[in-house]
Amino acid sequence: MKKQKLFKTNAAERCIGKVLSKNQVAMYAFFLLDIDNFKQANGRFGHVFRDMAIKEFITVIRGHIRENDILGRNRLCLAV
Repeated sequence: MKKQKLFKTNAAERCIGKVLSKNQVAMYAFFLLDIDNFKQANGRFGHVFRDMAIKEFITVIRGHIRENDILGRNRLCLAV
């Protein structure tokens, strides 16, 4: 299975805009995901912890979405 791409916010916005502009009769859901108190954890445990936590969070999310769903970073935007 091909892995989903993780887009920067502006790239995810363009991609979502393209999907919505196709005038297809379909239902979409958009989620904004944010990790609670992440700034404090980053300050306390450092950037290595931050990177590991984000990678694990993305791995979990990718395990529950379809290949063609869109996942964007920076407060993670998920379009399904």
